[in-house]
Amino acid sequence: MPYHHEKQAIGFLIGYYRQKNHISRKDLLEQAQNTCFSCSPKTLVRIEKGIVSKNEIFYCSLCYQLHMTYVLNDKLLSELCHYGKRLLKILPFGSNYHLELLLKTVNEKIDHYDHVIYIYERLLLYKAVLELSLYEKLPAKEVLDIFYFLNHLLCKEDKELIFFLFMYPAIRKKAFKDIYEQWSIYQNKPLFFGYYLESIISSHSLLDAYCLLQDIQLHHSLTILENILLLSAMALLEEKGNDAVSAYGTMKNCLNYLYHDLCDSLKAHVFIQSAVLAYDLNLYEECIQYFLSVISLNMIFIKESSLLFFHVLERTHRQDLLKKYLFKTDFSQFEDETTKKIFAYYSMKYKEKASYVQREQMICNDLKHLSQQLLYKDILLEELLDIISVTGHYKCLYRFMI
Repeated sequence: MPYHHEKQAIGFLIGYYRQKNHISRKDLLEQAQNTCFSCSPKTLVRIEKGIVSKNEIFYCSLCYQLHMTYVLNDKLLSELCHYGKRLLKILPFGSNYHLELLLKTVNEKIDHYDHVIYIYERLLLYKAVLELSLYEKLPAKEVLDIFYFLNHLLCKEDKELIFFLFMYPAIRKKAFKDIYEQWSIYQNKPLFFGYYLESIISSHSLLDAYCLLQDIQLHHSLTILENILLLSAMALLEEKGNDAVSAYGTMKNCLNYLYHDLCDSLKAHVFIQSAVLAYDLNLYEECIQYFLSVISLNMIFIKESSLLFFHVLERTHRQDLLKKYLFKTDFSQFEDETTKKIFAYYSMKYKEKASYVQREQMICNDLKHLSQQLLYKDILLEELLDIISVTGHYKCLYRFMI
């Protein structure tokens, strides 16, 4: 029977909205009789329990009495599946830019299908997840009630998004015990896997965390996304353990998965992590190639790692390439102020020919917070020492170091 699962969900929703509006079954059927397409009380009970009726007229009539529309077709359902899968792809590493684009599309669809039963509720789910991710806006209780009500009838992608909504408080509070316990129950939730790995790394010693990740690798059947997240986390721990060679080898294995259909933001994350490790091993040309791979996806993904990109281009005397990307990039496209300031600094250096004092002040005032990461601290310190050798402002060095 076509649309069996969808009709099951619609039946449950008819019962949900009937009760929410305090309409008895008897009253609903009496209203439906006016359309000449009323079903029997027994049939209504069966429909509300998710037992599918072959007569679609019953669904149309019952929805009409609840001031809703019944519409199901392959094109519309295919669009919904696309939104759910797209959201799962971009959510773990998605930039705000791509999340906001998807939210805009979903909002437009909601305006168009706001009275279409089942279609509206699924779109509402995508909107709730996007607004929670972008603005930490929690959906209203009645909206969560709908998702809880429908959870067992939706596709696996939508179930995972519902799971994300209900577990978000634990994720926000970094309630590692809850995250650990919930993942052990829902091991088929790749979206949640990244938070589970974070909970392991944050709540165990480096060695214990690495052993736990190895255990997952050996004893669990993982999706492509989960393998990428796991290898990335293992490489991070290897790097923290001062074993950059092993970490780079792990990321090489991770790169093998990028031939699959994955979101660009996730690919960019892997390329950037690989670029940092290549730089640590003095593999400067490989480092540059990884950054060029990021740029080929979209320049917005480079973020604060642009500081390393420009630095390694200078170190390899590739100022021509540096100027090429610097001069043709619109700084306003970046989401965060730090990236804008990095580009502004190098623009001052190569395009505007700003004074040494201006560059000195920018490093000490606008970019100093980057020094919390050792790699970026070394790069900025090298820049600052070159400037101070001209200005003689050694107090700036003191300000930068404290």
